Amino acid sequence: MTSWLPDLSSGTGPLYQRLADRIEADIDRGVLGAGTKLPPQRDLAYDIGATVGTIGRAYQLLRERGLVSGEVGRGTYVLKRHSDSTQQSDAIPLPAHPEGTRLTVAPAGKLRLDSTAAPDTGQGGAITDLLAQITRDHAYEIASYTRDFPQRWMDAGSLWLARNGFRPAPDSIVPTLGTHAAVMAAIAALTAPGDYIAFEHLTYSQVSRSAGLVGRRIALVGSDAEGIDPEDFERVCAQKHPRMMFLMPTVQNPTLATIDVGRRRDIALIAREYNVLLVEDDLYGGLTEDKTPLLAEFAPERTIVASGLSKSVSAGVRGGWLSCPPAYRHRIQVAHKMLTGGMPFLLAEVGSRLVLSGKAHEIRRNSIAEINARIAIVREKLAGFTFQARDNVPFVWLTLPTPGFPARSRTRHSRTACCSTTRTSSRPAGRNRSSMPCVSASRRRARAPMSRAASRSSADCWKKAVPVTIPSAELQSVIGAACASALPAAARRSSVATSPAVSGQICRDVILPQARCTACMPRLQVRTPSVPLLVSSQFTMASVFHGGPLTAIRSRSKCRSGSSR
Repeated sequence: MTSWLPDLSSGTGPLYQRLADRIEADIDRGVLGAGTKLPPQRDLAYDIGATVGTIGRAYQLLRERGLVSGEVGRGTYVLKRHSDSTQQSDAIPLPAHPEGTRLTVAPAGKLRLDSTAAPDTGQGGAITDLLAQITRDHAYEIASYTRDFPQRWMDAGSLWLARNGFRPAPDSIVPTLGTHAAVMAAIAALTAPGDYIAFEHLTYSQVSRSAGLVGRRIALVGSDAEGIDPEDFERVCAQKHPRMMFLMPTVQNPTLATIDVGRRRDIALIAREYNVLLVEDDLYGGLTEDKTPLLAEFAPERTIVASGLSKSVSAGVRGGWLSCPPAYRHRIQVAHKMLTGGMPFLLAEVGSRLVLSGKAHEIRRNSIAEINARIAIVREKLAGFTFQARDNVPFVWLTLPTPGFPARSRTRHSRTACCSTTRTSSRPAGRNRSSMPCVSASRRRARAPMSRAASRSSADCWKKAVPVTIPSAELQSVIGAACASALPAAARRSSVATSPAVSGQICRDVILPQARCTACMPRLQVRTPSVPLLVSSQFTMASVFHGGPLTAIRSRSKCRSGSSR
């Protein structure tokens, strides 16, 4: 598309935002139809008198809105809108449950096992007694807005957040409506719209999506079986200068990785060198018996620690606290009020009394016993599969086999840059620590590009792959939650996700084998029973929640290194 130019004479906000809004408006009006190629960033920057970086930010914003898809070397194209009256029959079918992969209402007589909330162990009785006492003792406070926080709320937070050698002072505590609200309050108070916030490729998506909703940009950091890679964190800091990083050093959701002492120390040093704030989500740390020092012990002047009661005591109480450097406390408290409307006295008082009375710790012990009973069932039912599970933790991480490769050759292919898989139990320890090989493979490519011969060898490996059909019913049962929790980009308007790094991660590790040599990036063809859909192995992931099977095959392309692929 070379004849189109945006009209930027109206609108408010930064130039990149006005440009993105104008492109979206032209897409809505049909000026830019589905499949239209947007001008190259350098050309559009010259035409409107802006920098290439401004155009890149606008295009990135459009990708986050689900309006365009971009590929290196091909350009940026407008995606088809589901609301288009001209939508053809070959469009990707919408998921059966567009609101997510979880049932909104559990069937009658069934227990919900699709949540990591604290299990019901009879804590309702203790909460009922506390509610009766609070309504009797604090009728006025319950009827009014909460303007002052009693000291006992901070004392409770200091007690609940304390773990190992970490003992936060009460004057560093902010009571919050759960851990999620605590993290978002810190993001809103200490960063500005447009700032980068660093996340792992696989992370707790609710936080990253929420950060996108308030205008923060996402920078992805590589990780492996032992958690965040400090070297890649330093690279991201040097290139994108993130203002903050969100991480779960103890029992990361969803991979269950726990960062060791050495890496925590390295992360703290890098954060101090590049002036990056750290948000340490320790929600699952209290369930474990892990003795590793908290990240806040290495960098107390820049670390916010957040935790709450939802996973171990009661999610409905919405009890949460964060600890921060005292200079940030008032700003975070005000931001929390602006985001949530204020702290309800009744809920904050219930959470504090549960902790100060010792009932919260008793309920947590009962919850751990119930969680371990369920984990024992999981280990029995998934015997023979490769998965990660940990005592006291209410979720598991299941590894799916890569389509097209027999089990006996999986280790070999996982070591190549062309075809990589998730780590399996048959892989020798010590060769490569990565459990997310697309990250490690990309690092290897960056440091030591493959030779022509190695590229041909990788292409030969790919030729041995065969089409594989994966029944959607099986996929829904084992990766539905994984796909929902692993995408940190904002909610899409299309059933094709276009997050450049993370969607490709899932595409390679969960659905499709990675197919890329150093010379070119081939395309994969995903076929449903009725219609084919071309999906790039690097940039997009097709929705798999439809009625038929999903077949992954490769399309023929010519590798620039000379080998036919």
